[in-house]
Amino acid sequence: MAQNNGFEDIGSINRPPRLVSGEDYDIWKNRMESFFCYQEYGMWKPIKDGPYIPMVSSADFGGALVPKEPSKYSDEDIKKIEVDFKALGAIQMCLPNEVFHNFRGYKTAKELWEALEKMFAGSEEVKENIRDILKQ
Repeated sequence: MAQNNGFEDIGSINRPPRLVSGEDYDIWKNRMESFFCYQEYGMWKPIKDGPYIPMVSSADFGGALVPKEPSKYSDEDIKKIEVDFKALGAIQMCLPNEVFHNFRGYKTAKELWEALEKMFAGSEEVKENIRDILKQ
């Protein structure tokens, strides 16, 4: 049996940090951002901006952009789509079972990241109230 040396939750260059408790959320969040940027800088983009959705100009809609049919995705489209799945999977792997159970329905990295932020850090309104209290 491996000895617990206190570093198992920090993560490494190949393994994302584990979210042990909500009290450690801010530290975990910073480590996750570093992990994403180290693994593949583009993994942070779908968390901040949402998943890549391949678009094409449509004559039926006056040249407006509409989502591409999946059968027409290019190799480049597929690579960009895969980045979101990699980011989503990395976040999911960090969550303990009791937390993951509550977040199984999220299908994009951005959705999951925002849900975790709301659960552990509070909504923007809650954060603003905390800042106001601390100022006083």
